[in-house]
Amino acid sequence: MTKEEWLNEFFGIVDRNRLGRGKKMYRDQHLKSLKEHHGGFYAVVKGSRAKDYEVQAKFPVDGQGMPELEGLTIECTCKDWVEFCKHSICAVISYCEGEMAGTSKDLLDHETVTAVETLMNRNMDQLIDLGPLPILGKERSFDKMQYIVQKKLREEIR
Repeated sequence: MTKEEWLNEFFGIVDRNRLGRGKKMYRDQHLKSLKEHHGGFYAVVKGSRAKDYEVQAKFPVDGQGMPELEGLTIECTCKDWVEFCKHSICAVISYCEGEMAGTSKDLLDHETVTAVETLMNRNMDQLIDLGPLPILGKERSFDKMQYIVQKKLREEIR
């Protein structure tokens, strides 16, 4: 079974409304970080308000190292009572899409992202003079820069 097939089976077991919201969060790039480990992953997903949510997924793997739906457990720090909330769906899609595109899942962890954001916000004037940041113009927005970088990376992958 491929990750794409696995993802389609996963979509079949989640709540339809939450699936739509989770897909929208993925398209709107709410994933802040994702760290894969054997038999699961840890992700940080930006919530619809200013809060970040932590998603922890655990699953058995088959002989080829592919995740199995039987035994899949996902926990999210949000208050949604369902097993698969929109944050966990966003994280699962990100996990599978990254794997299918052949990208590394050793993305920056939440603490590193926070430290970089803080450093960039403190030193934005100096950073703008360094190179690719002039594309941000006067807004000097980390979110805009992150969006531009992610968009360029996705274009290169395709």
